[in-house]
Amino acid sequence: MRKDQDKFIHYDIDYSSSNQTYIVSRHRTDSWLQYNRLVDVSYYFSKIHDFPFKRITNKYNYAQYKINGKGEKGSYSLKDHPNYIIDQNNLEKVSISELPIEGYLIHVLGKEKGGLKSESLAYCFFDESFK
Repeated sequence: MRKDQDKFIHYDIDYSSSNQTYIVSRHRTDSWLQYNRLVDVSYYFSKIHDFPFKRITNKYNYAQYKINGKGEKGSYSLKDHPNYIIDQNNLEKVSISELPIEGYLIHVLGKEKGGLKSESLAYCFFDESFK
């Protein structure tokens, strides 16, 4: 998210592992009630740039991988999936007893060739705190 004069610009980012490209789309709106919970887009991109993506995807054999995140700070308690903290270029696994986590979420998904459905692989958090 980025504020541009009186408007808000929201970014959606998809990563294609097959050709190693990011697809970025922008949406403009006049207001956004959750503005105080959103991270600036340049900061979010810096986290994506340093994201240790291969450390998660090397464990799987999907045709395609996707990173999904809204850049919105929230509290998450995702007990059925691996949870990680992103600290610079490192991933630290979070135990169930440490949940919930408050932070910015990057969700990693895997997709089989020709498949319409994605499978959750990991939830990764940055600028986190524990509740």
